[in-house]
Amino acid sequence: INFPNEIVFDNKRNCLYFIEAFDFIRKIDIETNILFSISGNLIFPRIFTPDGNFAKNSSLLKVQSLTIDEKKDFLYFYERERFVFVDNSRIRKINLNSTNPIFETIAGNNNFGFTSDENLAKNSSLDLIQSITLDFQGNIYFIERLS
Repeated sequence: INFPNEIVFDNKRNCLYFIEAFDFIRKIDIETNILFSISGNLIFPRIFTPDGNFAKNSSLLKVQSLTIDEKKDFLYFYERERFVFVDNSRIRKINLNSTNPIFETIAGNNNFGFTSDENLAKNSSLDLIQSITLDFQGNIYFIERLS
């Protein structure tokens, strides 16, 4: 395992982690010791993968933070990329209990920046999320570095 950035554990005690340098979210199965990818690929250039697409072979754009819900059913991550052709700044989730998990955006509209309070999370601009976490009721909290 080369340079994992964050590690979380699912409801079966499997280890999940991401590698920022390669834009992968990976899993180590505790029973079989087999390592496999939950999301990410080696296709260049990276492109944004819209909601509703299967996570398994989709591109990720600079995963920055990883967390898991209390029941350990959903994996949440912050994805950001900013360059000439792509702006991406959003918090997304993957259902870990699905045989073919898909992406779903929870917050972020692909634009970097600050959005005032009382806006829908999906319509809000996010700016360099440092970390995300969830409380016991499933509410998402995050720290923005520049807002």
